[in-house]
Amino acid sequence: MKFSVILPVFNQPGYTEKCIRDLYATKAFFELLVIDNGNLFETKKLLKSLQQLYSFQILEFDRNKKWAQAINLGLKTLKLNEYVILLQNDCFVFEDFFDKVKREISSVDSQIKIFLPRTNYSRSKQLIIPEIANEFEKIKPSNKVFPKN
Repeated sequence: MKFSVILPVFNQPGYTEKCIRDLYATKAFFELLVIDNGNLFETKKLLKSLQQLYSFQILEFDRNKKWAQAINLGLKTLKLNEYVILLQNDCFVFEDFFDKVKREISSVDSQIKIFLPRTNYSRSKQLIIPEIANEFEKIKPSNKVFPKN
């Protein structure tokens, strides 16, 4: 199975770095498109340094397009593989992430080609996974917009 992963990013560099590093730690074959959704300088710099390590594509916008519009533009940009996974930068990605997606694919309607895993941190409530809660306490979510210099 071939996967395309679309990851819109709007700041939150701690979550973003963990998500991207954990995706590549799975050792799975996938194509990654990161959507720079109007990020601040710190996050832009992080994305460029991670791109040097992992060689993924970045689609850059000068202002936030919101998640749904960013996904739609990503779908138009990406050379799509057999299956598409839409992520948010606060999703927890474990070593068996793609194996679990493959199991889900085999148990659902074969017409389904796009998957949206549940996010772990949202505006409503954080999902706590005890095994990794301590690690994520170190990463503080930030949606603050700072004035441009």
